[in-house]
Amino acid sequence: MLVLLLLMVAVLLGIFVQDMLWRKVYLLAFPILLFLFVVSSFLHRRSLADVAFASVVNITFLAVQFLLVSFYFFLKNKKWVKLTGSQLGWGDILFLLTIAFYFSALNFILFYVSSLLLALVSWLIWQRVSAKPGKNIPLAGLQALVMVGFLGWDFLERSVDLTSDAWLTIKILKLL
Repeated sequence: MLVLLLLMVAVLLGIFVQDMLWRKVYLLAFPILLFLFVVSSFLHRRSLADVAFASVVNITFLAVQFLLVSFYFFLKNKKWVKLTGSQLGWGDILFLLTIAFYFSALNFILFYVSSLLLALVSWLIWQRVSAKPGKNIPLAGLQALVMVGFLGWDFLERSVDLTSDAWLTIKILKLL
């Protein structure tokens, strides 16, 4: 399990470095990461049906998000705007689709929201302190770095299982 975790971290750090330096990620990283995530899911004793169901829910969630963002840009620009390219890179989309196969549904939403917030805050800070501020946020790279943190949290904290909603549901119910 540790070897698999280290391989996932290595690929995620590769995505981070590539996106930060070149604003591009090698496409080969995504099928490798997908394979590692699916293997890890099975090692967490998830069935194929569980992985498939969570993946469909997560990808549907992403599709709704992309539709809402498209609609926002339509209202803003009074015409349909192609999301890929200037608004959102293919690496960003492929990264989100890839990690959709790892997380359970609630954990995916937790990751998605927290990674977007952390990426935005870190990018705004970087823009303030950098001598060469950039226009585009390296979203896939920053989310990959957040994913490394999530995997470390999952590995170190035994009560956390990012492939199952049970632990998160219990935490939410305790808050209520």
